[in-house]
Amino acid sequence: MWDTTNTFAEIEASRADMAILPVGAIEQHGDHLPVWVDWKQADALGTGIAGRLNGLLLPALPFGNSEAHAGFRGSISIRPETLQSLVTDIVGSLFSQGFQRVVVVNMHGGNLVLKLAVRALNMSGTAGRVLLVFPPQLAASRLTEIFPQLNDEMHAGDLETSLMMHLTPDHVRPGGVNHVPDVSPVFFDYAPMKSYCPAGVWGRAGEATAEKGRRALEIMVDETVKHIESTFRQLEELPHGEP
Repeated sequence: MWDTTNTFAEIEASRADMAILPVGAIEQHGDHLPVWVDWKQADALGTGIAGRLNGLLLPALPFGNSEAHAGFRGSISIRPETLQSLVTDIVGSLFSQGFQRVVVVNMHGGNLVLKLAVRALNMSGTAGRVLLVFPPQLAASRLTEIFPQLNDEMHAGDLETSLMMHLTPDHVRPGGVNHVPDVSPVFFDYAPMKSYCPAGVWGRAGEATAEKGRRALEIMVDETVKHIESTFRQLEELPHGEP
């Protein structure tokens, strides 16, 4: 794996053609987790994926589209077009240096614009390919073995709290609550989360353990790597630019 601790000469000598760009968010995660949760998880997933694929790991982008968390102080939201432009510029810069494959590792469900950014890049006629992956979704079937009620884990619940108990236990405060509102997840598009999850939790944070977090991280890295390898292999069989 290569990262920004390497010199340009070392990166050139590596001849790596894949880069990993993690994307997170800075937003509330209840009163038991810090606001950097999505950024930290994106960095952890990116590190694990880059290590398995021997790619260039870029610093995780900390800011995302967090409009749904309006009203919780410390939550930072950038405009969708800002995030799209930023990712487009970064990927374009990598392509211009000869990187042929870029993987955007998203760990915040609200970063919906990333799909538009990736589609536009792939349809632009450039020589490279870019993939967008959301590890919790790719690993969902296996994660249900650890979290039987995974569909209730929307934000700061059992899954995310367990991951943080494994990654940075010193930053997990006591008091995580169990709260699953009686509304559909589509309400993230309809109203601020504070109106139906006043504690900032949608899930069962009180059931979290570090061991579940360790297993979840391992599963997400494994399933995401398999997806990346399979998708790039299939893309190699297509003429570039073919719908």
